[in-house]
Amino acid sequence: MLTLKSHSTPWGTYGKLYNEFGFICDTLECPWLDNKVNVSCIPQGTYLLTRRHSEKFKEHFIITGTAEDESTVSTGAGDRNFCLIHSGNWVSQVEGCILVGEAKNIDGRMYVGNSRKQLNKLLEKYDSVTLQILRG
Repeated sequence: MLTLKSHSTPWGTYGKLYNEFGFICDTLECPWLDNKVNVSCIPQGTYLLTRRHSEKFKEHFIITGTAEDESTVSTGAGDRNFCLIHSGNWVSQVEGCILVGEAKNIDGRMYVGNSRKQLNKLLEKYDSVTLQILRG
């Protein structure tokens, strides 16, 4: 199981991703905007992640449902579809997804570097995994 502990600000949601052995990487998402499609971070909850490939994002993870109800495969996070964990650097590069990497602050803006490298490490370890999101 992976655990994402994060907090939201008006500019973005910043988090730390952990597994049973400890810290893995930093995360970056949109701010919390009441779970609005393409502009809000993913709501707190427990979800299933599945490895996926697309032309745009190459290898990445998609939220395929909640841990409580695997039948939500087509809806993902709440009423939203195609919530992904993929590589990227800036909150402007996500539409309700999660970026992974190493957090940095550049001119007062949050950024995640080495994103593809961190995502590849996750992809090497997991084909499918449960993700618990905790918002604080």
